[in-house]
Amino acid sequence: MTPFECTNVAYQTVSNGSNSTTLYAYDINTGTRTTVRTLPYAVNAVVYSPIDNYMYASRSGTPNNQIIKFGLTGDSVITVTGLEYCNNGAVTNDGYMFIANNQPFVRTRYYVLDINPNRPDTYGKLVDPTSATFPYPAKTAAPYYTSLANGASLNTSDMAYNPEDGLFYGINGPIWGGGGADPNRFKLATLDIKTGVLTLSSGLVTGGGIQSEGSAYGSVFFDGTGSLYVFANLQGRYYKIDITNLTSVQVGPTVAANENNDGASCPFAIFENVAISGNVFYDVNGLTDNIVNGTGTNGGGTLSVVLWDIDEGKILDIASVEPDGTYILAAAPGKNYNIILTSEPGTLGSTTPPSVVLPAGWSVTGQKVGSGTGSDGEPSGILSNVVIGNDDVSSVNFGISQQPESHDSVLPIDGPPVPNQNIPLTGLIKGSDAEDFPDGDPNGEDWTGRSIVITSLPTNGFALYYNNNPITDLGENGYRIDNFDPSQLTLQLVDPVSGVDVTSFTYSVIDATGLQDPTPATVSVQFSEALPVIFGAISAFFENNNLTIEWEVLKEENNSHFIVELSSDGVHFKQIGKVSSKAIGGNSDIPLTYTFSKSINPVVLGLSFLTFLVGGILCRRKRWIASLLICFGCIGILYSCSKSDLDKLNKDSSKYFVRIAQVDKDGTTTYSKTITVIKK
Repeated sequence: MTPFECTNVAYQTVSNGSNSTTLYAYDINTGTRTTVRTLPYAVNAVVYSPIDNYMYASRSGTPNNQIIKFGLTGDSVITVTGLEYCNNGAVTNDGYMFIANNQPFVRTRYYVLDINPNRPDTYGKLVDPTSATFPYPAKTAAPYYTSLANGASLNTSDMAYNPEDGLFYGINGPIWGGGGADPNRFKLATLDIKTGVLTLSSGLVTGGGIQSEGSAYGSVFFDGTGSLYVFANLQGRYYKIDITNLTSVQVGPTVAANENNDGASCPFAIFENVAISGNVFYDVNGLTDNIVNGTGTNGGGTLSVVLWDIDEGKILDIASVEPDGTYILAAAPGKNYNIILTSEPGTLGSTTPPSVVLPAGWSVTGQKVGSGTGSDGEPSGILSNVVIGNDDVSSVNFGISQQPESHDSVLPIDGPPVPNQNIPLTGLIKGSDAEDFPDGDPNGEDWTGRSIVITSLPTNGFALYYNNNPITDLGENGYRIDNFDPSQLTLQLVDPVSGVDVTSFTYSVIDATGLQDPTPATVSVQFSEALPVIFGAISAFFENNNLTIEWEVLKEENNSHFIVELSSDGVHFKQIGKVSSKAIGGNSDIPLTYTFSKSINPVVLGLSFLTFLVGGILCRRKRWIASLLICFGCIGILYSCSKSDLDKLNKDSSKYFVRIAQVDKDGTTTYSKTITVIKK
């Protein structure tokens, strides 16, 4: 069998005797009635199940304990123990079918049949709706029916379920089933199947000539807006009933009368409606032109537009977007709606609004009611609080575009990372975009002059710089760079970590529509060697004419020695000492500490010179002269260095800087971070 689709029409059945029934689709607005199919059974008490989108009906004639299940094509028979023929039918949203008859001797009882296939234990069986247990248990012995409370009798020819209050509604006919005037004719009847209480309105339903009916109201149903509709059999008219005020108006034109009719509809159908129509545009320039426009698209075939009833808090209609981007929704007039673009629309009647979910690779670029300039706020895929009156609304438009794609890249570097050394990242930021580069390089195009967002900072002690400024705060949405200049993006190792030979950060590109790639790409910088020496804490202080430098090394590999360097500007350094590695063979996996001290007292320097001079006198004359010259030279150099670079620490209030150079066994040199000398 092929199930029905929930459409905004009422379905009517008209019996053709004892062996066939014609099913019509009836447009209440226009009165157009279209033949859907012919069933090889006479049926009544027709219902439309929202569980599986099939119709179920009580079979007329013999045998009378059968339910006919049918779709657009195909049908099957369900034989129900304890059931008898009925002409009233309705179904709850969770799949319990109410069945009753207003004929003599049976009008004081009703049946409840489970037609929800998701309950296999009771599917196709009569159940007890008065049970405190839910789902309702099956009735396993007679009587299989449930009696109306207080000896009440039913005189409706059809009823409909109202999900708002859980009651079943119908209108008492002018005559009793089987003959005789009904003193309660034209009253609204409600039934609670859980208690069996049948209630009649104190007043009569009036308006539109509804009381002119001389037979019965044989086709009754609610629509998705909560409005009740009834068909007056001999008048050939549909009426819309206000169940609060007990007023009615005729809807649609008068059609052929038919006393042997019944009807049902999808409970989410909307019979009287205004059309909401619009387009989904492939908007390649987004809102840069301040217009939601472009070429129509359905995003690959999976997009829908959902009508969310704000007042009722439920999905009122769903329309698939056609390949040309068009769609049409049916809305009840005089209400407020949210109109939502999504590829996951949910189901009609759902009390959970759908999220805006577009097909993979697509994003919303804008939305607007109307085709003029401007938009309805930030691109969200939701048009909020759209007021619908009595006239159709067109140009309810959405713009979408394909997202750009950021590309991963790798920069290989020979040797180990060098602290505080600038690493250019030119050529590593690339992206592709279906609109901006329709025939572009599949490996990515240069993003110069466009916008990017840094979404994560470098790992393993590295820092990222743009235009010589460190990038430290990403904020909630990343660090955005407009008019991107690749030559200004650099990397530095500022906080060395043991064994580091790689660092990485992530970024996203932004296309011309303003869409950002939601899946960031990774830039990896890979070194052929790990950092041979990993520096820990470093300190330098000057006290009592003595400069002391202490540092910690967390790890050493093939280390030869350290050179201590001093600078007055933090840029130009001079060597002031050398310290050999403590590690055996220059390798250590445990932390080692080092200390270097340098006195700058001129008296000490003078004593050193005198000691050298006296030693020379004891030598032979020629060797003494040569040694004396060398001694003068060395002490002169030492004193000059100390005087020009160290002794200023005594007299100068400016800052001085220290760094440690690590020299590998092969001569490779790396540096610690630069620190400021503390004067005590």
